[in-house]
Amino acid sequence: MSLCRSIQGQGYKLFVDSFYTTQHLAEDLLRDKIYIIGAVRSNSSAMPSVFKQSKDWEKVVGRGDFRWHRNGSFVYVQWKDCKCVTLISPLHKGSDVTTCYRTIQSRKTWKKSITKQPLITSDYNAYMGGVDKSNQYLNKYTSYIRTQNHWWKVLFFHCLDIMIVNAYILFTDFVSKSPELFGDSEFSSSLGQLEFRENLAISLMKVKSFNCKPEPMLHLPLFLSKRAECLYCNAEAHMNKKKLPSRKVMSYCSVCKVPLCCSVGRNCFYVWHSDTTVKEYVSTNERLKKRKIEDIS
Repeated sequence: MSLCRSIQGQGYKLFVDSFYTTQHLAEDLLRDKIYIIGAVRSNSSAMPSVFKQSKDWEKVVGRGDFRWHRNGSFVYVQWKDCKCVTLISPLHKGSDVTTCYRTIQSRKTWKKSITKQPLITSDYNAYMGGVDKSNQYLNKYTSYIRTQNHWWKVLFFHCLDIMIVNAYILFTDFVSKSPELFGDSEFSSSLGQLEFRENLAISLMKVKSFNCKPEPMLHLPLFLSKRAECLYCNAEAHMNKKKLPSRKVMSYCSVCKVPLCCSVGRNCFYVWHSDTTVKEYVSTNERLKKRKIEDIS
């Protein structure tokens, strides 16, 4: 009530969420000539007793059907959309009806259909427009693109809007706390959400695309059609000036294209890829470099 002192006695309409709607609040505001229009929860004190068993009524009615009840100065309207919605108002008539569009499924496609809607519901949707700041920011500017049968696009653009709004809120908070970090602090502090979105789009368009090379494929052991000498064994012996072991193997690396031992007793394949000492030695030795397998399909 203390939040409404500045508008008492002036005939304002106050649209509230179901979280705030109670019978006592509606009556107290009406005495101060503030007319509350709000959604009513099933367990709220503002829910009339005749609407308590709404589940039974919901089962037998179709989409667009509604009922209303008057109690003193207030009218209560219950409307069946996807689910039952109950609203309270001291200004509306229960019988006032308008229409709205709803998307319904017709066999294989979705189509728009005209559905009856109580006038109180239409006004509530029109003027509610975001109870909290998050809803207000999201409803003011949106990236939503109207699509048909692509619900995931709607979800994607809604998540995109949420991220932009969060970035804008953090930006304004940062500017207010550290204005000295911005050259034109007056411009930054007065930057609205639309200007923020425009600057964000311009900055993203300036970012150059990077031609990243694809990550190399996994090094996997493959098999030869004929035996070849293990390059790691020969290179290790060559480094230590020992006699070449001349171990012939059938396996080789799919990326390095070199024959390597790959067995339980001797796993040169693992050592070759984990220890770069021998690999670097091979790269500097022309004789050993020629031992790479060519034209392996």
